[in-house]
Parts: sequence; structure tokens; C-alpha cells
Amino acid sequence: MLKDAAPWTSPISADLRERVLLAYERHEGGPELLARRFQISRACAYNWVRAARLEGRRGRDGQPLRSQAGRYPRRF
Repeated sequence: MLKDAAPWTSPISADLRERVLLAYERHEGGPELLARRFQISRACAYNWVRAARLEGRRGRDGQPLRSQAGRYPRRF
């Protein structure tokens, strides 16, 4: 990494992506909460979760990775 590079221009490690996705799979929070926790952009967190879902990534229970949107009843 360049000494004077801005923090947002440096690549994000695969390890960080894996930690975010594991936290999501364990229902430790949605993409917004995890973005704050791991100090990444919300867009990055949402993109990682969407990509993992499209790739067919499995959760700890062996089930396909699902969004957490269904956790709360919808208000009309």
C-alpha cells in the first residue's frame, strides 16, 4: 500500500469479507449494522451479501443464505 494513499483507495481484504459474511450468517446484524461494526461502506456490505446469495453460499445451518428482511412483520 502506498504511504500517502487514502484509506478508501486501498483494497479490502478477503479476510474482512469473510468475517462480515460469517457475522451476517450468524444473524449478528444486517448489512447496515455490520458495515458500521467493521468500518466498511454500506454499499460494500450490501454488495457482499447479495453476491454471496447469488453464488449459492450456505449458512452455518446448511441452508441457503437468506436476507434478514423477513424477520419483522411488514407494516402497511
